[in-house]
Parts: sequence; C-alpha cells; structure tokens
Amino acid sequence: MSVRKRNGSLEPVDINKIIRAVTRCAEDISGVDPSRVAVKTIGGLYDGATTQELDRVSIKTAASLIREDANYSKLAASLLSEYIHKEVRLDNLHSFSQSISHGYGLQLIDARVAGFVRANSHKLNNAVRPDNDRWFEYYGLENVVSGHS
Repeated sequence: MSVRKRNGSLEPVDINKIIRAVTRCAEDISGVDPSRVAVKTIGGLYDGATTQELDRVSIKTAASLIREDANYSKLAASLLSEYIHKEVRLDNLHSFSQSISHGYGLQLIDARVAGFVRANSHKLNNAVRPDNDRWFEYYGLENVVSGHS
C-alpha cells in the first residue's frame, strides 16, 4: 500500500511515521493518548491516500475527542499547525516576510502593508516564534485558517 506525498510522489506506507508524527505533536500535552489518534488515522488508510488526507484525519480525530478531555484541543491545534507548516513549506514560504510578499502577489495584502514588511523584514522575521503555536486551541486556530471570526 502506498501514500501520495505532498510533492506528488508515491511511497510505501510507514505506520511508524504516522505514530511518530502524532506522538511528536502530543509532546507536553497531558491527558491525551496519541496512539488513539494514530490508530484512527491508520484506519483511514487506503492505497493512494494523500498525506494531506491522513493529516486531516488525525486533526479531526483529535478534535472529536475534545469533549472527553479538553487537552485534545491542544493536540488538534498542534496537528493543524503542523499541517499548515507543511503546506506553506510546499509553497517555498519559509518566513513571515515571504508569506506577506506572496499574499501581496495574490492581491490579498495591501501595498502599504507589503512595503512596511519589506522594509522591516529582518526584525519581523526574527520576531515570529513558531514555538508560540503551542498556545493555540483547536477552534481558535481553525477559525483563523478558515477565515471566520
């Protein structure tokens, strides 16, 4: 059985990779069982499944467990944050200023904002702390991603 990676290539399924990914996102979150989420994700496997689909199964599984333990909100947010990071890396966006420039090119960002970020890119890029993603709860991050308030 194979999975389709983000770059389009196929690779044999590695169950341990799924388990490690969920376990890594669950680090320092008490009261959650990463194996529970990983097992459901593995259960969603089929030949040719994409890694994006598997990531979304993990996210939705963790989110579905929030009513059992609120800490699953942290796990779902961590999984979603990791998903977002993978997607932006696929677009070769590795910094805050690159993402603003990309948004400007798509006409999503105002020219004044893009100019400010370009002029202050070094300071702004250094101010972004990816480890602060751990402060997100699932529904808050999901709302930001989906564009709802």
